[in-house]
Amino acid sequence: MKRFRTWVFLLSLPLLLATGCSQGLLSERDEKPQTTEVSFNIGISTRNDAAGASDDIRPELHQHVEHVSLYLFKGEAFMAAESVDWQQETGKTVEQNYTLQNKLEIGETYTLFAVGMNEKDIYQISTDESLTPSTIYAKLVDGKTAEERRKAEIFAGSIEYTPTESHETMSINLYRRMAGIEATFTSIPENATIQVVAHQKQNSAIALQKKETDDYGTDPFEEEGASVLLTITPDTDGKGEAYGYVLPICPPKSGSTLSVVLLGQDGSEEGKFPVVLCDPADGMDSKRFPLNANRLYRLKGDLATGFRFYVTIEDLEEGGDYYYEYD
Repeated sequence: MKRFRTWVFLLSLPLLLATGCSQGLLSERDEKPQTTEVSFNIGISTRNDAAGASDDIRPELHQHVEHVSLYLFKGEAFMAAESVDWQQETGKTVEQNYTLQNKLEIGETYTLFAVGMNEKDIYQISTDESLTPSTIYAKLVDGKTAEERRKAEIFAGSIEYTPTESHETMSINLYRRMAGIEATFTSIPENATIQVVAHQKQNSAIALQKKETDDYGTDPFEEEGASVLLTITPDTDGKGEAYGYVLPICPPKSGSTLSVVLLGQDGSEEGKFPVVLCDPADGMDSKRFPLNANRLYRLKGDLATGFRFYVTIEDLEEGGDYYYEYD
């Protein structure tokens, strides 16, 4: 299996200084704080790993960002939100210029948060005045179906920026805040259904700022069946596949992170089987692993050879080597 990476990036053009006239020509009566306007070049990229083309990632798992917003903080205080008139195609490298609408004072420190989504009414970004750059989060809107949740994508990234009188170049890297799940099973019994389930109910909220440790979602759903990540119905040849996204989930203290449940024609459970890492890293439990953001978890299993199900993990983030080969 070849590796694949997905990332979203946001690069700025050099700063445009809006300082009207030089400091020496200002009279005391006309003196005002200097401000600067920033012109952004926004790029969203889904591309193959540089080590080799990987065409086996289904198009449905490429980026589908259609809505981009910017959230501005002055120091730790929320300042403003801006909506970018995003006009680019999905699934490939694109760029679009954007000029910041709010003026920033020279010498003040700001945090600029960029957020990309495929659907703007599935997750809501909280902009409560008490929020800070480290606590701004996305929360699922009430009433969304499992299908809507499964297809939702969130990308986010931020920078700290202090405007100066000199021309500078800035960049904001946006990374997927979801984990990707893909499952392909063969020799599924006729009239059976397969579910891929997590050890806990899915989370409904995620901090937009990536954490160094314990970077998981919060606020699990209360509804019945919220631990089901994918439901697979086989075709006439006994093959079934499905894909989707899930907010990051921490590993369990016991049992397995993921399980495959076989349902009979009447919907009753006929068996539940753990999903095992093909080649776990040193010190990693083969059954208990986290579902991390910006990683793709690919499940496979041939029921004709027994109820053994394996997962490989592909790192979709630039850098790192969190990858396991499936034989």
